[in-house]
Formats: sequence, structure tokens, C-alpha cells
Amino acid sequence: MASTAIATLHDGWDCTWSQPGTRLVGVPDARQSESPRVCLREGLRKVTDSECQTCAYFEPTAATLFARLTAQDAASGIVSGHALALTTRALLVFTAALFAALGFVTLTGPGAVPFTVMTWLCGAVFAGMAAFMELPEG
Repeated sequence: MASTAIATLHDGWDCTWSQPGTRLVGVPDARQSESPRVCLREGLRKVTDSECQTCAYFEPTAATLFARLTAQDAASGIVSGHALALTTRALLVFTAALFAALGFVTLTGPGAVPFTVMTWLCGAVFAGMAAFMELPEG
């Protein structure tokens, strides 16, 4: 992921390579041996928040990635279930018409009758799928 530009601000809490640092109770932050979050990727134990926010090796945790993808999917109305079902039915009708036309074109003599009947039966199957197949409309 180093070659991908990251447009959103990310922090160490959401990174796969980050874990809580060792902290001592009662010791001020300036004297702590480690920062609140440490990076395990490069073997660096002490990183600042600004270094973590600009890190090119940021990899979101599974929960963070799932939340981002869910939000992105909810926000984008590119293809609805109804449009997908309508497109599928149109493709099935087109395929049925293609098989029917292929049957008429190849019906040139008595030897082509079995092939013509086969293409018409295939067209009938696709027409039946277009008419009776239950597709998710949601």
C-alpha cells in the first residue's frame, strides 16, 4: 500500500502495525520510555502521532476497513438491486432472441433441422429464465 496516496487522515489506533506502548503509571509523558502507540512494521518502538498520520505503510484493521466500506457502500447509489435485476432480465431476453435468430439463419436444409431445433430450445430456456427466474429486487 506504499504506492497508494491516502487522502484521509489516519491514526495509529486504526493501523494493523500499531499496538499500545508500554506506559508507566505516575510518570509524566516526557519521561515515558515509549509513546502511547508503537509501530511494529519497521521495528521502531517510539513513533509520534504525526509520523503515524503520514505513514505510507498504513494498513487499516479489519474493523476499520469494514466500517469504511460499509459507509462507502451506503453513500453510493451506483447500482441498485432493481437496476441489476432489470439488466439481468434484458440480457436473458437478448440471449433468447439471439438463439432464435441463429436457428432461423442456420435453417438451410434438412440436415440443419436438428441444430435449428437445438438453438430454438436453448432460446426457449433463456426466455423462460427471463420470465420466471426470481431475482433479488432489493
